[in-house]
Amino acid sequence: MTAAIIAAVLPSIGWAATITVTSGSTDELGTNSSCSLREAIINANNDAATYADCTAGSGDDTISIPAGT
Repeated sequence: MTAAIIAAVLPSIGWAATITVTSGSTDELGTNSSCSLREAIINANNDAATYADCTAGSGDDTISIPAGT
């Protein structure tokens, strides 16, 4: 019974990452230690850390672009 309840609840839990853009450049891909918007989108779409400069994506991600970036 407990396993059935857990199985029913788990699909409704949305795991997600917040990926923060730290670079305004759109041409860089893994060339420095900052996270570009392009890298953030790729990581979010792949649900992985394709580019280690950014947080790994995971489910329904949020990409945060701070003012001035």
